[in-house]
Amino acid sequence: MKSTPLVISLLLNIVLIALFAFILTKLGGARYVYFKMKNRGVAGVYMHRKNIFENLPKDSTDVVFLGDSLTEQCPWDELFPDVDLKNRAIEGDMTDGILDRLEVVTALTPKKLFLSIGVNDLLFHSPDYIVENYKKILANISQQSPSTKVFVQSLLPVNNNVRNTGVKNKDISEINRQLKKISKDKELTFIDLHAKLANNEGLLPERFTRDGIHLNGEAYMLWREEIEGFVIGY
Repeated sequence: MKSTPLVISLLLNIVLIALFAFILTKLGGARYVYFKMKNRGVAGVYMHRKNIFENLPKDSTDVVFLGDSLTEQCPWDELFPDVDLKNRAIEGDMTDGILDRLEVVTALTPKKLFLSIGVNDLLFHSPDYIVENYKKILANISQQSPSTKVFVQSLLPVNNNVRNTGVKNKDISEINRQLKKISKDKELTFIDLHAKLANNEGLLPERFTRDGIHLNGEAYMLWREEIEGFVIGY
């Protein structure tokens, strides 16, 4: 009977090893996990899209949209068909990623740049860390492309009742509060998309999302409505 605890311990270890192997497989295998760790946790698709932008012609443009999946997933060129527009957003991007690839964007010397970034950061960083990176991003844009007019768009709310996004709306509100102040101090235009796309509880309405964070067509039409005057006539 003395061997019973040893057998139980051995079986538990086998189960844990099997569970670890299963999770590793779901994440893409050991080599893929190593790749993500080596590349700041970003997936190969991120690196591919970043590389595409690096190799595209650096032709000047009127408007650039810069951000993460919330910006990438919208066909802005179709919503503003008469505008010389480039979408330079990448799914999964964070403020550190924007800082890393910003020179490729400012090389386009856009007349206007619409910035929306930060919600992915909240899975890893505090609001203060994100705001400090925003200050660096804005300073770098001013230095690298001084003629570019920057439009700082607020972070959008999430809805953790639809799905737990891992992000807190109170952190989003705190970032927006600071971004509004920074924009005022730097005489930049702050666009409060949060107010446009939040319900009375401060959540992203369920009718706008299937996963609590990403947007459907109805939400993008409201986004377009909020920025149209700045994109076309400002």
